[in-house]
Amino acid sequence: ERRAQRRGNPLIPRAFVTSPSVRAGLSAVALPFFYMGAVGILATPYLQLVTGFTALQTGMLSLLSGIPMFLLATFLPKLAPHLSSRLIIRVGFIAIACACGLMALGVQQHGVTTALFGMALGGFGVGAVNSQANNAVACAVTREEAEQSGGIQGAARSIGLALGTALAGTFLLLTMAGGFASQAASAGIDQSYVGPAAETASTLMSDSAFSDEARAWGADAAQVDKLVDVKASAQADAMRLSFGALGLLMAAGLLTTRHLVETAAPRAEQDKAKARRPR
Repeated sequence: ERRAQRRGNPLIPRAFVTSPSVRAGLSAVALPFFYMGAVGILATPYLQLVTGFTALQTGMLSLLSGIPMFLLATFLPKLAPHLSSRLIIRVGFIAIACACGLMALGVQQHGVTTALFGMALGGFGVGAVNSQANNAVACAVTREEAEQSGGIQGAARSIGLALGTALAGTFLLLTMAGGFASQAASAGIDQSYVGPAAETASTLMSDSAFSDEARAWGADAAQVDKLVDVKASAQADAMRLSFGALGLLMAAGLLTTRHLVETAAPRAEQDKAKARRPR
């Protein structure tokens, strides 16, 4: 405020902090990027390190979310400008939350199933939210404040992406380590192998890679099988918990939408615009 009084332009307009409508719009901007950062740190390493997907296969799977995300974010505002922007954002959050549930179901102890193609549903959800979120912020402030909204929205995207990557990765590692420790205690694994195994418990590994590690510790075939089963189970459980927690967070994003500014174009204005077009 002191800067605004001296120079007439604050670093961050007050509305971006105090206005519920602006905060709701910035949440709609940041949360899809939080989701993308989290999915990037969860799904990609699991597919490549655990299930054996190649980089090409992983990239092709990413297209399942990238293509609908691009199409909806680009064309939805043009093809259906009369639809309620608040409703579209809410439907987008619901789709993202459901996608997290499908991805959690798709993770199996020794691989993935086709339910992991819930990534495509997540792409639809992200595209739907992104198609409306920018306007939700810009329409909630004055014209002068809107000049700074692009930079602040960019910062919100970067923060969301960074937080999603960091928090999801940390949550995954902690749950993997904790899950392995609890399951190893009840699986009848020799205590001499629990220590070395615990050091790699928070690392995503394929069954064959971990069995090679276990043999290097001198474990016999029975102990190797137990170690591999516990490791695979802990990894899968941690992935399911991570996707489940992510889905709950995206569902909680619905709570922020009640203050969103409605940006849908009235049908009467669209009809007038069509009537003025030259034929």
